[in-house]
Amino acid sequence: MRPLLEKTFEAVFKYMDKAITFTNKDQAEANIWRKIDVEEVGILAEVTMDGAKKSRILAAGVRKVTKQYKLFRVGLIAMPAIIETIRFYSQHGGFVLPAFGKKSLPVQTN
Repeated sequence: MRPLLEKTFEAVFKYMDKAITFTNKDQAEANIWRKIDVEEVGILAEVTMDGAKKSRILAAGVRKVTKQYKLFRVGLIAMPAIIETIRFYSQHGGFVLPAFGKKSLPVQTN
């Protein structure tokens, strides 16, 4: 279970930086979470597994995340793409369906 937990941490950290990049106002490239190296991921997994031995709630969370790893990865991959798509429409005048005329659906920006 620990190797899968480590893979899950690595995936989360990779996509956290993507999400931060896509959602900060200046669109500055984030390189925060990816700096956590393999050794540090191992430490996080070890501490998490030790905690799971003492806490039913944490143990259930670890089991659920590792059991749903593939589905979890799909969400981590899709979310930044969804955010980037919304940002693209926002920066390029909204959403248009040419078959229905020139009307566009505006995308709200704050």
